[in-house]
Amino acid sequence: MKTKLLLIITAVLSIAACTKENLIVNTTEETTNVIITGNSMSGFNNNKSKASTIEYIPKDESILFFSTGGIKANGDTLSYNNGVWTGLKDNNWYTDEGEAHVIAYYPIINNYNLYDNNGELKDLVYCKTTAQPGESINLSFNHIFSKIVFNIEKGLNDTINQINVNIPLKIDNFNLNTCEYSFYDNQNGNISFERNETGVYEFFVPASENMPVSFEIVCPNIRQTSNIGNNNFNAGYEYVCNISKRKNKGIYTKEDFIAFTHLINGEAEYNGKTIEDLYYMENGKRVFSLHNDLYFTEEESALMRRIADNKKVFDDVFDGNNHSLNDITLPTNNISTYTGLFDNISKNAHVKNLTIVNCSTSYNDYTSLMVGSNNGLIENCHVIGGSIKSEMTIQRVSGFTIRNAGYIINSSISGFKSEYIIAALGVMTFQNNGSIINCRIKNDEKIDVNSQKSSVITTTNNGKLINIFVERYNKDYYGVCHQNEKITEMINCVIPSQYSNKYINNNLNPSPVNGIIFYNDTNEEYQNIVDKLNNWIDNEGKNSYPQFTFRRWKTDDTQKVVFE
Repeated sequence: MKTKLLLIITAVLSIAACTKENLIVNTTEETTNVIITGNSMSGFNNNKSKASTIEYIPKDESILFFSTGGIKANGDTLSYNNGVWTGLKDNNWYTDEGEAHVIAYYPIINNYNLYDNNGELKDLVYCKTTAQPGESINLSFNHIFSKIVFNIEKGLNDTINQINVNIPLKIDNFNLNTCEYSFYDNQNGNISFERNETGVYEFFVPASENMPVSFEIVCPNIRQTSNIGNNNFNAGYEYVCNISKRKNKGIYTKEDFIAFTHLINGEAEYNGKTIEDLYYMENGKRVFSLHNDLYFTEEESALMRRIADNKKVFDDVFDGNNHSLNDITLPTNNISTYTGLFDNISKNAHVKNLTIVNCSTSYNDYTSLMVGSNNGLIENCHVIGGSIKSEMTIQRVSGFTIRNAGYIINSSISGFKSEYIIAALGVMTFQNNGSIINCRIKNDEKIDVNSQKSSVITTTNNGKLINIFVERYNKDYYGVCHQNEKITEMINCVIPSQYSNKYINNNLNPSPVNGIIFYNDTNEEYQNIVDKLNNWIDNEGKNSYPQFTFRRWKTDDTQKVVFE
């Protein structure tokens, strides 16, 4: 009997020991919490320049998250809160299981459907990375597909009914665990666009080699089919097609632009080119059309001239087609009274759809970057970055244009800086005798000036300032102008509230102050600003200026209030 009891006790102890041992194994498994940060997205690389921008996944949006190895996730939905992604169903880092192989997507694909109802491929970004055991994970997203942009010149765009695009490949199966995809057999991804007013048509195609994309432009009684001219499309790259009913006329290369600056100033020939090679006629005007983004070295800048220099006048149309001129150092020869990329444009001239980026000059007086003296129309033109440098003690300078006696509309300046200048500086203009309408000024650089006259919109105002948004306060400037002289109009000039005691120094016409709106730095205020700016466009703008199409406004996480 005692022997039997002893055996039972021994068995119980053995079971208890085994159970205790198993518990110890479970509790010593190495785990820690998972930390996931990062919401940056690389913009599309330009096929020619490889330049790209950094954007961010909008707040209140979610991503789809997968992981194998040390982190377990199978399509979890994560939200971004205070700089950290949350929502993992299993928030443990199983460090003893080695690396984590992570892949995340934005936006979330409902039912894994990559195509919209109209057949267009959706833009999709992803991050694919490997994290070492216990490490935090920083997500940085890239575009999976390729982007194609059609820029159709206005004269042609006004006549078209529809654009049909033939995309030979259509995605069949998309593996979210690997970001690999395959195609249907004998099925294409054709799409169609109705005409829009902008002439810009954007769509996405699979990243693939040997994929000849073609398109058909349908006009009344006419159908014309063309190939894009590129069969290989790389992920995350943008391919821009400028479509015109004219051929072989315009500015395509740096050599073309350098030649243009000589020929427009009256030289009969430059490096085998004549002025007739660079323009077409439209409505009785010569149109000089830019067809690519161009990047210049200092040596190349030294070969060019300023446009309409030495007291000449530009009397034509320059259409940048939403392209940019980059890194130009403006030449200092043949000085005019007012200087810029364009020294002087006439009442009949039109400069439009042009951006100049990181351009610079070291002139002495009456100096700007875009246009010296404007008597015509500057439309949808932008100065980004750029600088003016001088050590003269008397100087009048501006980032955009020195003297405006015409119209500046839908335009902007940001990132401009000046160096070693003891000057009266107007960020947008130095003297406004005309109209500045529906424009944006981001006074975000420290500008080295030593003058009590410096102002954000214009140093001296004799004209109209309408529907203008100013971002960021600088204590060294007047928020609107130093001196408001004649009977003028100020309507919807939206400036930071810190300027409430320093927006106009000498107001000879007190009535316009009612058109100045002060705002505080809050999201609610920015939405109110967008509404005010767009309300002006929808009402007074359309009625008072029916000849213009004004760009609309929206809010943006990084730049607050921007053009759509």
